[in-house]
Amino acid sequence: MGMDREFLILVAAGLLSLLVIGIAGVEHFVVGAVLVATVVAVALVLALARFGPDRVPLETYLVRRMRYARGPKRYSYLRPAPRPRVAVTSEPPAPAAPRARPVTWQADDPGAAYGLATALAMIAGAYFLLWLGRGGADELAMLWRVLLPEQP
Repeated sequence: MGMDREFLILVAAGLLSLLVIGIAGVEHFVVGAVLVATVVAVALVLALARFGPDRVPLETYLVRRMRYARGPKRYSYLRPAPRPRVAVTSEPPAPAAPRARPVTWQADDPGAAYGLATALAMIAGAYFLLWLGRGGADELAMLWRVLLPEQP
């Protein structure tokens, strides 16, 4: 699914943030902005996080874990076989390279961020219009008067 999955998660986060603002009846801009930022941040983490050794999305990882937990386990109650003896070499083995992996975008094409940025800009614009309609224009005018007082 790739980029479609991330885009759908972010669109759902935008709709959820608008729903949170509409239902909660947030009167102050800062509280609403914090709620929206929290919802969008959680959505970004869900959309872009990869889990497990093969770096799969969250839902695939959880399905695999549940399938393994429900499956039958095979236990062996026999004593383990003795290990074969290995001849000792004179030189120590070379140290293994660290298995650190860089955090990547996991997108198919380099221009994939354009769709995500567009979705976030649309969410922010819709929230700003909702805030203006609920009296944000008065708050903005009051802030304007405080920042730029009239000069005599």
